[in-house]
Amino acid sequence: MAHQEQWLEVDSQLTKAGLTTHLPDITEDNPWDGISEKDRPRLKQRYINRHIANIIASRVVLICNYHKNGVDNYVGGNSFLELAAGYILEKPVYLLNHIPHQENALEIAGFMPVILDGNLDKLIQDLKE
Repeated sequence: MAHQEQWLEVDSQLTKAGLTTHLPDITEDNPWDGISEKDRPRLKQRYINRHIANIIASRVVLICNYHKNGVDNYVGGNSFLELAAGYILEKPVYLLNHIPHQENALEIAGFMPVILDGNLDKLIQDLKE
C-alpha cells in the first residue's frame, strides 16, 4: 500500500484525539507476482470484504489521498471503492486533500466529500459532536 507511513501518522493523530479508527489491512501490500493468477481474485475478494466490514463499523470514511502515479491527491481503485461504499452506506466521506485532477474527478465529487485540505481538525470536531 502506498503512503502507509503517512496514513499511519494520520491514524496516530486521530487516536491521540480520542477517536477509534479502522485501518485497511496492511498485509494487502502483498507482492501479487508471488500469487498465482488463479488465486489473486479470491485473495482480493477477502481484502475487499475486510474493507467493507471496516466501513460498516465506522462512522465516517476518510481517504488519505496523496501524490501517486504522477497525480496530486490521487484516488485509486481501492479508495474509490471505499468512497462508494461509504456513500452507499450513508456515511460521511472525507478526503484528506483536494479532489484530484484525474479521469473520475466528477464521480469523486459526486460523493460530496468533505475536503480537509490536509487538516484533521474538522474531522475530529465532527466526530466529537
